[in-house]
Amino acid sequence: MRVLVLGASGLVGRATIRHLQQSGIDCVAGVRRPARLAAAGVQSRQVEATDPRSVAEAISEVTHVVNCVMGRPETMVAATRNVCQAALQARTALVVHFSSCAVYGTATGLIDENAPLGNGVDWYGTAKIECETIVQGFAGNGLTVVTVRPSCVYGPGSELWTGRIGRLLAAHRIGDLGVAGDGRCNLIYVDDVAAAVMSALRRPVASGAVFNLSNPDPPTWNEYFVRYGRMIGATPVRRLPSWQIRFEQRLIAVPLKLAQLAGGSLHLPTHWIPDPITPSLLRSCALDVTYDASKAATALGCVPTSLERGIELSAAWFVDSGH
Repeated sequence: MRVLVLGASGLVGRATIRHLQQSGIDCVAGVRRPARLAAAGVQSRQVEATDPRSVAEAISEVTHVVNCVMGRPETMVAATRNVCQAALQARTALVVHFSSCAVYGTATGLIDENAPLGNGVDWYGTAKIECETIVQGFAGNGLTVVTVRPSCVYGPGSELWTGRIGRLLAAHRIGDLGVAGDGRCNLIYVDDVAAAVMSALRRPVASGAVFNLSNPDPPTWNEYFVRYGRMIGATPVRRLPSWQIRFEQRLIAVPLKLAQLAGGSLHLPTHWIPDPITPSLLRSCALDVTYDASKAATALGCVPTSLERGIELSAAWFVDSGH
């Protein structure tokens, strides 16, 4: 087995490479900018995922592919199409494709892999649905592919659900949100995602299979904020008044997000810009949904890291990295 991991410089890509190395599996880190992957002993290859020839050349040298390319919608869609086409032509043994639980949008209740997609999805969920449609089309034409839908990937290195949340807690800009934070916080520890990929690569799984990846007993967002805040010393984790939440959402979020986007487009440092509390984050905090991951537990043998242990490791990373 020789595995190409596309998007290897991202959170999930790095974790997957680490697990492959620890298992003694030959792997290649496919990255757009080789300098972004500095891990010792990692064989890397520069791959432009939107270029069919670049993708085909990389895939011709391996037996398995993990596609966790992120970016703009057009980037993810083009990369998915290129990966599937090249893998089909090269008769690749297996492609593991990364989607997201974002494809379920604003659906509530207990959601398994057969639930309808596209209910109130944002731009990211829309792009992921388009990618899945491409994947399933190629699966019908003979490509062996497995799709995983992780929920909120947290843990060391997760800027979105660990770094950002920790900074907001430390600044006392979030905490107990009251009824606005009583939605289910569907977390999945980053190493659990990588372990699921390892199982998909090794176990006989039907082509076209789709798996939710999430903690089976999610806390509320309020519970997550309070536990995590205490672990990083952002105490007291207080109940925020509703006016403060509205103020953040309506008057602060947009200017901060625009400043981040402008800084990024101009290649300027943005670490000094406070994190916006976006409307999408607040919608998630209120959403009463649990993603059913029992199928992955049965077919892939996924055993989730306990919430207590996951938060402990996340907090240690947050404090040690000087966030």
